Amino acid sequence: MQASSHLDVHQEGSHFGPVEASQSNIFQGNFSGLTISQVAPSTYKGHYSNLSLQPVANYVQRPALHKQLRRQLHRVQTARAEVPQICMVWGLGGAGKSQLVLNYIQKYRHDYSAVIWVECGSKESIERDYIQIYRLLYGRPLGTGREILKVEDTVPAVKHWFDGREGQWLVVMDSADSIDDDQDRSYIDLRYFMPDAPGVHIIITSRSSTVQDMTLLEAIEVADMEPSEATELFRRCRRIQGLGPELETEIGQIVKELGYLALAITLAGLYVSVTPRLSSNIRRYLPEYRRRRKELLSRRSKQQVHRYGESVLSTWESSFDAVATQSPAAARLLGVLASMSFNDIFLRIFDPSVDGVSRQPDAALPPAPTWRSFFFPEGEWKYQLESALEVLQRYAFIQWRVDQQSYSMHKLVHAWGQDRLDTNTQWGHSDVALELLADATADYQLSPSYKLRLVPHLMANLGVYLERQREALGKKDPDTLRSMNNLAEVLRSQGNYDAAEQIHRQTLALKETVLGKEHPSTLTSMNNLAEVLCSQGNYDEAEQIHRQTLALRETVRSATRFSSIP
Repeated sequence: MQASSHLDVHQEGSHFGPVEASQSNIFQGNFSGLTISQVAPSTYKGHYSNLSLQPVANYVQRPALHKQLRRQLHRVQTARAEVPQICMVWGLGGAGKSQLVLNYIQKYRHDYSAVIWVECGSKESIERDYIQIYRLLYGRPLGTGREILKVEDTVPAVKHWFDGREGQWLVVMDSADSIDDDQDRSYIDLRYFMPDAPGVHIIITSRSSTVQDMTLLEAIEVADMEPSEATELFRRCRRIQGLGPELETEIGQIVKELGYLALAITLAGLYVSVTPRLSSNIRRYLPEYRRRRKELLSRRSKQQVHRYGESVLSTWESSFDAVATQSPAAARLLGVLASMSFNDIFLRIFDPSVDGVSRQPDAALPPAPTWRSFFFPEGEWKYQLESALEVLQRYAFIQWRVDQQSYSMHKLVHAWGQDRLDTNTQWGHSDVALELLADATADYQLSPSYKLRLVPHLMANLGVYLERQREALGKKDPDTLRSMNNLAEVLRSQGNYDAAEQIHRQTLALKETVLGKEHPSTLTSMNNLAEVLCSQGNYDEAEQIHRQTLALRETVRSATRFSSIP
């Protein structure tokens, strides 16, 4: 740090923690200084951001979201608004919120006299930016000596600067995630920093849905990409000029496996592009991803890819920390939900009384199941369950689906919910999930349709159990192979053909190694795989495997017939 560009910052009150700022660097400290009211404001036109205001080079247009953002900010066209236009953009980490806003700036920056980007991910970053913004707005470049500023004066001065000015101004408050718990050390009172002058457009991005309560405008949720958008993003990241039908199909399977999440697709495409064995044969990516999922999703991005250089998994850890602080029960619940299906998590799994019925007559109520004490050691568990689900929904770890009247999880969040835990904790959570599901199936008033809805959760939990069995007995143990085949058949009966195909292929490969290609159990697995391929419409490969199976059966029969001749 050079003495010639040094700035001391003094902060007071609940909005701040003490910092000392030099350009874009932050240091802890306590300082006092002069107020800012003596400084005359300048006429500033330009743009401010600590990082580039350009979207990433591989950015793919998302027309529906762009249209929403434009419409929300420009709905007052005929007259100057009397209050700021505040637009909220929220969603899961890695969904592409910041890039959406950067693209908006690229298109419409000339509609504004100035564009100001504030990083709200921490107290340090938001305070650093307000100091720098004050200097720009009030014409106070860094001098050669020490200048003392009070941040609690700087913020009101920046807000006051907009009062009475002609023109349109855009202020982006990015990554405003710590806005829920005012007891949290990282809490930021966002309203304190927001300009309130007419003519100011404010865009707030956040992983918390709480931002929806800060404006009357309709919030914009950034969720999964459209399949065509996701395919185009992967193509650009892998630097593919054209797509043939086979390549497009394979990329479609990859982006579907990645849950159409923008950051995951970007990192996957870039990984393939710099890995020759994958770029020469893209079919190798999905098997490798399934083997190394946690490792690949932990790969950190460069700032040219993600504005703050995060990995898919690390981008959710800060949100999880906030969840765990606000509701330990919600944190435990997330781990248990990761041992169930990520789709159709309906409330009756937890509480049969949501439909106004009890599991048994009141005189014969069973003792409270132990899974409740795991989540809610004391107090009224139903209200605590509602609160825990609300916290998970607030941070987009789960979403309420009106059409299904149930919750769902993004499939990568579901995978991360398992992968972030050590083995023993995973097993413990899967046991709690199994007890929860067993308790739900014991509901004597549960209709057949509800029981069918439980099947995917039981199968997902069985999958976790099967993985435990593999680790305990080994992949080649006959019981493990039998369980794998049974799981694949159940998945096929549910119409989950991709997962069934994957497990059948694994089972077949292991049986060929352990039992041999001509063993009856191996031939059964070949037949099962062919049936799944038929269900997927992959008739050519299915026919080929059926013919191979038939030929091997004939070989076995012939050998058996000749060996029986005296």
